[in-house]
Amino acid sequence: MKKFLIICILFIPAIFLYSQQSVFEYVEGEVTIKRISGDLIPAEIGNSIVPGDSVITGRDGYAELTLESNSTITIDKDTVFVFAQREKKEEKKSIFMIVLGKIGFKFDKLLQEPDIQTPSSVAGVRGTEFTVVTALDGSSLYVVSEGSVAVEAEGGLVVLELEEGVAVSLGEAPGEKFEARFGSEDYSGWLEGKNINFDMNPVETLTTMTETLKSYARGADDFYNQYLQSRSELESLRDELNTITDNKNDFYQKKVFPKEIETSYLVLNYRYYALSAYSLRRYVVGNMYLKTKTKYLTKQNEPVFSNFIKEYERFLGIFEKEIVPYLEERDV
Repeated sequence: MKKFLIICILFIPAIFLYSQQSVFEYVEGEVTIKRISGDLIPAEIGNSIVPGDSVITGRDGYAELTLESNSTITIDKDTVFVFAQREKKEEKKSIFMIVLGKIGFKFDKLLQEPDIQTPSSVAGVRGTEFTVVTALDGSSLYVVSEGSVAVEAEGGLVVLELEEGVAVSLGEAPGEKFEARFGSEDYSGWLEGKNINFDMNPVETLTTMTETLKSYARGADDFYNQYLQSRSELESLRDELNTITDNKNDFYQKKVFPKEIETSYLVLNYRYYALSAYSLRRYVVGNMYLKTKTKYLTKQNEPVFSNFIKEYERFLGIFEKEIVPYLEERDV
């Protein structure tokens, strides 16, 4: 664990810490909030979530959240939703992560449209109503009811308009667009097909997840190294500030304050990649392991199971070595 994290957060200006809240308007069944502090609490109407929090629904769980300007998020059963943030083009960017399950979005004149992320894709939106479904194997399905959504994965880009959909397999570019009439989508059929695909190819699916994990590790490492450089430059500027007697505030505003913002953003970014990797490990690959172990409970000598366990151990080894150093105790 990185010991300096609590210290470096102390100098983040108030403008950086501010973020919009999402408030629970309706809760049904088992719905749990995992706070950025690590605390787990049952969701209740009136609760809010902020960047760093997660929402996990059980088999009978369902929740509705409201954002600014009457925008809404609906979280279906057996879903893991993470509200994250990162720096993008020198400003904070909200990231809504559908790790697993089904979520509906309706955005209405937000000041800043968030990015939508799944294990297999990233989407940008504009005043849009759409649904995203993420399967156990990391595949995603987008269906647009109003507006447009730009879905990007593995260098490919597809722009969806009214009543259009697209599927994205983990490690692949988006597929061909298809017609998706509002109210007639068969998400259960698509999810069942993906579950069958995973059962038939567990090792191949997990291997692709390992490659995704490695990409998160590269992102965390890159931004962490940038953070170290920025922190060193910030310390030098602060030392210089302590030697100045005239125009001290002017030096702070022009030199120190911008470097504080830059350093804070770099922390935000490498933490974003580390937490994305944690969600992949905890909610996706963890479920893969339980599902596969249950299936082969009495057949553990089968080559498919032994090969899956080897790949699972490789995944865990990479996670422990390349991701855990960027996590805090509260994360796990």
